[in-house]
Amino acid sequence: MTVVPGLRIITGAWADVLSAFVAATRRELLVASPWITAAAARLISHHLSSVGPVTLQILARMDECDFLSGSSHILAFRENTFPGHVRVVFRALPMLHGKMLVADRQRVIVGSANLTEGGLYRNHEISLQGDSHDLGEACAQEFFRLWSAALPVPDGYLDRLESTLTDALPVAEDEIATQATVHQR
Repeated sequence: MTVVPGLRIITGAWADVLSAFVAATRRELLVASPWITAAAARLISHHLSSVGPVTLQILARMDECDFLSGSSHILAFRENTFPGHVRVVFRALPMLHGKMLVADRQRVIVGSANLTEGGLYRNHEISLQGDSHDLGEACAQEFFRLWSAALPVPDGYLDRLESTLTDALPVAEDEIATQATVHQR
């Protein structure tokens, strides 16, 4: 629904809107979302695969408890999840709650939806999508203000976290039997 020229209200499932938004990116995609799942990252990756060289900057909480609870997934923060022609950089901002995407400093989506299955498909979300150079620049400035307050992801952080998660998560009985068989060989 368009209520103001250049602005559109997005409600309900919006994976198709996100897909079109990402596919239209030409140079730069800025993403701020506290939580990002592997499925959402794969959706973004899939649609970036058809565009030229792009810089993708992702700002998220990246808190250990978010990965343990399933709110975020480690694969969403692995460079190899994204096409090789995409230069991807991640930063962690504890207590991040805002959600915003900025493409080419022209098009924006700002709203309540996380980049998770719930946020994309199930929850009652409300977002605004805009297409305006002034709005795009203003949102990019805010993104970079948050980016400068965020922390670079330390080398090895995701590997250590993945190891911690592997140790913390229960293993199903059939996996234990498979592991025992492999160790007996």
